[in-house]
Amino acid sequence: MSIGLGVALLFGSTTPAEAQPRGGGMMMGMGRLTEPDVSSKDIESYAALLSLTEEQKAAANELLLSYQQEFSALAEQVRQIRDGARQEFEETRDPAVWQDLMPRFEELGEEKKALESSFLEDFRLLLTPEQDALWPKLERMRRRDRTLSQGGIVSGETVDLFKVIEESKLSEETTAALSAVLEQYEMDLDRALIERNETYETGMARGMQNWRDQDFESMEENFAKARDAAIKLRDINRKYARQIEGLLPEESRAEFNRKFKEASFPRVYAKTYVTRAFEATDGFEDLTAEQREQIRAMREAYTRELNAINEKMAAAIEEGELTRGVRDMMGMGPGGGNEATREGREARRELDRATEEKLRALLTEEQQARLPERPSQNWREGGQREERTRRMGEREERPREL
Repeated sequence: MSIGLGVALLFGSTTPAEAQPRGGGMMMGMGRLTEPDVSSKDIESYAALLSLTEEQKAAANELLLSYQQEFSALAEQVRQIRDGARQEFEETRDPAVWQDLMPRFEELGEEKKALESSFLEDFRLLLTPEQDALWPKLERMRRRDRTLSQGGIVSGETVDLFKVIEESKLSEETTAALSAVLEQYEMDLDRALIERNETYETGMARGMQNWRDQDFESMEENFAKARDAAIKLRDINRKYARQIEGLLPEESRAEFNRKFKEASFPRVYAKTYVTRAFEATDGFEDLTAEQREQIRAMREAYTRELNAINEKMAAAIEEGELTRGVRDMMGMGPGGGNEATREGREARRELDRATEEKLRALLTEEQQARLPERPSQNWREGGQREERTRRMGEREERPREL
């Protein structure tokens, strides 16, 4: 069974099966069974890590094709079972449907694991002794890629500093200088990740029964253990982010720090429309000297105020993560949300509104037309995700859905 389902059970997100006509979190967990564990992109990553020859890559892709054919048959079986369970529940409204589904769910999960293991065993036979010596490193990379993101109890738990570095677009020379610290980060992160995954698996095994028994005390105990394991991952990421930042050239530190914050608190530090509008004006060749100076001053003031608001929001979210329990996450606690977070969102919306208004007032109509398109504020209109993400209520105070 997937780590994602374990977290869902541990959090109680599958618990309202009686109240969710489509099976809620269990359906999301079932959806993971239709996602392959190996892809062509993975083969490319393995080839780069192990320095595969063209012949080895061709053989690996043949193995992948065979795996995909077998997996497609399994995925179709999963979909049929999923649809059958959903239809039965809609007809009977009997919560026992989801309880009966669990054993079948576990069997399918084991079949999926067996397909993955078979592929990896065959793939490993293609390697030379020198390449095979790197197998533990490949396993750590796979564990990060496959399971690190299947968390979310605390902000920063699911950050992968290898990806943050990649997105920071550092020079080859700078990246090479980080090799020693990244090697140690990889080892420390992997140990904590294994521990967290085992904790989630244990919670998964107990979570459904605890819910059926309405044993909230045990659920809270399991959740506390899971949170402690998640905090270890978060703290490792923060420790090594500080070390990496200290090794970077001065001109690269701000971007790395911004990317790390955005990865840790994506709904807080995601780039705003106003920031993108300011960036767009950098390419306006028809700005007067006076316009440029006013925009520069406005941008500095906006960034300063935005950073202050975001820091407060991140601190409030983190505080909530450390005090929240299972009942709170299931809507059974005192409620009320996090006042500091709500105030932060309101302050940010007002800052964005006022700053955009001032910026447009500085520009001619022709210049305004070259600003980025404003995202729709009405989700029914489709639009971009930015504004919808900004208006998701208390979602940033809760674990990400899995």
